[in-house]
Amino acid sequence: MRNAPLRLQLASRAVCTLVQPPLPLWYNDHYQVSLPSTSSFPMEKYRYIREALQRELEAAGKATFHESPLASIEDLTTVH
Repeated sequence: MRNAPLRLQLASRAVCTLVQPPLPLWYNDHYQVSLPSTSSFPMEKYRYIREALQRELEAAGKATFHESPLASIEDLTTVH
């Protein structure tokens, strides 16, 4: 199912249809941190969640998924 267009009824009784483009989502689940096997947040869980969302949302035309680039030192020092 594609995104349903939004329909607006204007005061003049004209109808305006708006189509919402897919939401761009950025991810980076390729880097892992070693955590104890008893951790509540195993790293692979995040990849599984992203894969499930990606299958569902891309198929429905609601989102596009993009691998995020690594941040440069300049990027990090600018925002922190």
